[in-house]
Amino acid sequence: MPSNGSETHSASRTEVVWDSIYAITRRISYIVLKPHMEYTMTKEEFLELREMGLTFAQIGDTFDLTERQVNYRSKSWGLDYSKKKDLNESFFSSGTKAAHYWAGFLAADGWIEGDRSRVGLALQKQDFTHLVKFKEAVQSSHEICPFMQNSAYRIRFNSRQMVSDLSNIFNVTPAKTFTYKMPSFEEDYLMLEFLRGYIEGDGHFEKKASGRVCMSLCSANEEFLIEFREICGLFINRTIPQEVTLQINPKGQVYSIVLNLDDSRDLINLLYKNSTVATRLDRKYATASLVIR
Repeated sequence: MPSNGSETHSASRTEVVWDSIYAITRRISYIVLKPHMEYTMTKEEFLELREMGLTFAQIGDTFDLTERQVNYRSKSWGLDYSKKKDLNESFFSSGTKAAHYWAGFLAADGWIEGDRSRVGLALQKQDFTHLVKFKEAVQSSHEICPFMQNSAYRIRFNSRQMVSDLSNIFNVTPAKTFTYKMPSFEEDYLMLEFLRGYIEGDGHFEKKASGRVCMSLCSANEEFLIEFREICGLFINRTIPQEVTLQINPKGQVYSIVLNLDDSRDLINLLYKNSTVATRLDRKYATASLVIR
């Protein structure tokens, strides 16, 4: 799931299955290794096992601790599971610019699990601060947890309303990888917020030797990229001539579009003209800002 730029893809149902398989194998590894080593439960291990769905009693069995001891240690780390987690469940139906930005980011790099009414976002370690921004935007008290051997972090929470709003307003569905369709909004500025979120989730900014920046976007969905190209052309008042091309790699096939330098510059300036620190990915903005006037 998490990776750099456009390589970071949203979790589909298949990825959720692999996530479950990972959880099972991780649990088995703890049980197998336990008799052969002294273990002191760390906060990271505790959070990882909680993410797998283990109860306090099951975690205690893993580390030869009682359920009370596990509860005591979790509270010593500032984690209180006795209270209902905070969450602004109406965030994605608020009609705000922030809601459209984060919906775009989730459409590219997040996922929803309809059967669990769960929303999730996972990013590589270097983009941890962006997860903090997301957590603050939705006013969540849920933990940002490490996974994939601490190479990435993720936040997940359950909300029927959020799953419904993301699906009905922004077309974000559990199996969106190959079927996603661009939503429509009455106001252009909201579409720009959504586009910036999507591009920062699945797009790439490349600095050329000339100092100019080239923007590209990848997707498993060819029709989506064609629609994306048309919408971007409307914003910069000209037809974008670049074709959507097919690339074959060891992981399968992916479509991509690479904008020329002039189109990239003009679109970047529109996307970031009214952006704020809270609604932009610092790493990608650092490159995009080279051509912002």
